[in-house]
Amino acid sequence: MRQNLFRAKLAENGLSQKDVAKELGMAENTITHKIREQSFFGIKDVKKMSKLLNLTKDEIFDIFFADDVDK
Repeated sequence: MRQNLFRAKLAENGLSQKDVAKELGMAENTITHKIREQSFFGIKDVKKMSKLLNLTKDEIFDIFFADDVDK
C-alpha cells in the first residue's frame, strides 16, 4: 500500500483515518495496522474506500496494489 497516496486522498476529501474507520466499521487502530501493512484491507473495504474517497480505477491500483505488482 502506498501510504502517502492514501493520506493525500484523505486530506483531499477532508477526511481522517478515524472517519474511514467509522465508515468501515473498524477501530481506528485497525485502520492504522492495515495502512502500515501489518494486516490488509479486504476487497469490500477497498470498494467502500474507493467510493468514500472518490478514487478512480487507476488511483485504486496505485494506492492498494501497485507495490505488490512492482515487487
